[in-house]
Amino acid sequence: VHNCIHAVCCLVFILFVYLSEWGAAYKPKRICALEGSTVRINCTYRHPPNIAIEKEMWFYDSEEYNHRQRVQFLGNKNKKTCDVKISDVKQEDSGYYKFRFEGTDKWIQVPGVHVRVTGLKVQTTPEKVKENDTVNLSCTTNCSLVNSIFSWFRNGQHLNETSKELQIQRVSIEDHGNYWCQTGNMNISPAFLLNVECESYFESAAYPTHKEDMRGIKPGLDNSHSQLPVTVSFCVLDAPRNVVITGQPIACTEEETSVALHCTALANPPSNYTWVKEKGGHAGSGEQLHISKFDTSHNGYYYCEATNIHGTAKSAAVHLTVNGWFDNQDGDFVIMICVLQMLKTNYKGSS
Repeated sequence: VHNCIHAVCCLVFILFVYLSEWGAAYKPKRICALEGSTVRINCTYRHPPNIAIEKEMWFYDSEEYNHRQRVQFLGNKNKKTCDVKISDVKQEDSGYYKFRFEGTDKWIQVPGVHVRVTGLKVQTTPEKVKENDTVNLSCTTNCSLVNSIFSWFRNGQHLNETSKELQIQRVSIEDHGNYWCQTGNMNISPAFLLNVECESYFESAAYPTHKEDMRGIKPGLDNSHSQLPVTVSFCVLDAPRNVVITGQPIACTEEETSVALHCTALANPPSNYTWVKEKGGHAGSGEQLHISKFDTSHNGYYYCEATNIHGTAKSAAVHLTVNGWFDNQDGDFVIMICVLQMLKTNYKGSS
C-alpha cells in the first residue's frame, strides 16, 4: 500500500511539473469597449522546450476566430506572444475569447478574456421637458470611460461642450431637435429627440377657448371679469420655419455608397416631414431620407417640406450626384463635378 501511495504521489508530481510548463496568460482579463472601436488582447504563452508549435489560433466561444476579416493576429512565436487585435467591434462580438496552440500536444487556456461591447446612449432628465426647464443630457455607456473628450451635436450642428453632460438652462422651443454625442471618430450615439413642450396652466380669463386663437395671450392679466377656465400657453404656436437639410455626404457621393439626409425645422406643434425629388415626386417621409445604394438613378435636386396645422415651409434644395465619369454629346469623357446648389427657401402659411 505504501508503494502504491508513493507511486501515485510521484505521478501527481510529474503531472504537476509537466502541466506547469504549459499555459497562456491574458491581460487584461476583462475588456469593455465602445462599438466601432478597436480591441487588443495582450497574450503570452509557455510550453515545454521540446515541443514544436505548429498552429496558433483564437476561439470566440467555441468557434475559431482567426478567419474573420476584422481580426488580426499579432503573435510572435520567438517571443511566445499571442496578441490579437479586433477592429470595428460590434455588440455581437461580446463574449469569451480563448487562445489555443498545437504541436505534438495542444493547450487551450480557459476561461479566456471576456469582452463586452456597448454603445453610447443619450439620456435626459427630466424625461418630460417644458419651456423654461433646466435640461441635463448625459452621454452614457456601460463602459468606464477615463479622460474621454466628448462632442455634442444638435441637428447636425456641433455644440460647444466636451464633457459627458450637456446642460441647457431655460430651455425653449429653439432647443427642440435631435441630439447625439460622440467620442473619438467612430463612437457615435443614436440620435435622441428632445421634444420641448409648451408650459401651460389653467387661468381664469374671459378669452376665446379655441387653441388657434390663443396666440399672444399672456399670464398675469386682470381676470376679475373671467367666465371660463382656459389653458394659456407660453409657447408661440407657429408654422414651420428655418427648414434645414443636413447629412453626410451632401452634394457629392461615390456610386453604391449610402446617403442619409436629415431635415429639421422650428415649429410648434412639431412638423411632419416629406421628402421630394424635383421631377421625381415623393421620395420619402420622416425626418430622415436614407438611400442605401446611391446610383445615377438617384441624381437630382432634393428638398424637404415641413408641415403642421399652421402652415408649410420648404427647405433649400440640395443637388446629389454621383462622382464619376460620363460621356457627353461629343463622345468625350469628362469628369462629373459634384455641386451643392442651394435654392431659395419657399414659405407658405395656412390659409
